[in-house]
Amino acid sequence: MTDATEEEGNNLWDRLRRRKVVQWGIAYAAGAWGLLQVLQFLADTYDWPVQVLRLVTLAFAIGLPIALTLAWYHGDRGHQKPVRAELAIVALLRCRLHRSLLTGLSLRFIPHSGRSAPSCRKSSAPRNPAQERESK
Repeated sequence: MTDATEEEGNNLWDRLRRRKVVQWGIAYAAGAWGLLQVLQFLADTYDWPVQVLRLVTLAFAIGLPIALTLAWYHGDRGHQKPVRAELAIVALLRCRLHRSLLTGLSLRFIPHSGRSAPSCRKSSAPRNPAQERESK
């Protein structure tokens, strides 16, 4: 590696440490893991469906980039007001979270009868004459 590449790597690592992104990421992951353990215990105790755990895990996974974004923009001292880029990123991640949760909920609660959907096309194939004779 060249000196310029090493300096860029050190600068990036220093910026991440200064803005406390790594610290908040680890704290978020530890908190999410702890809450998932409690939720697992409650799900086993009260026989909750597995989809509840899956949706909460998905919500925590989608929430990690939001937490890291907030840590990046608010971790530096003196820079406490949200900027447009931060608001756009958080709004985009929030929309994706809502869409994935709604998709998961709709798949869970829409009744599935096991039958295939009726076809809109009419069959142009001729009927089998042997089947017609048997039905008479």
